[in-house]
Amino acid sequence: MAQKYDQAIAAVTSQVNEAILDAVGAKCGLRLLDVACRIGWLSAAALKREAIVTGLDYAENMVAIARVRCPQGSLDLLQKSIPFSTSREKSD
Repeated sequence: MAQKYDQAIAAVTSQVNEAILDAVGAKCGLRLLDVACRIGWLSAAALKREAIVTGLDYAENMVAIARVRCPQGSLDLLQKSIPFSTSREKSD
């Protein structure tokens, strides 16, 4: 199933990935969290810009393809909870 998804989605995602990365200012050294990375097309495009990419997805077969596509990225299975901190602190 993941292989068929890869073939079908490649044409669509290739049309929007650069615009998405431009919108977030993806560049060398920027840390990028790709939630629901699926097969890694956006992660791969960000890595070409030398961003530091972490990709997460629930589907093990999708992550396996993403890991092959993005060997220099950090791609993993999404767990029920993600330890993720932001730079903002809540104030009372």
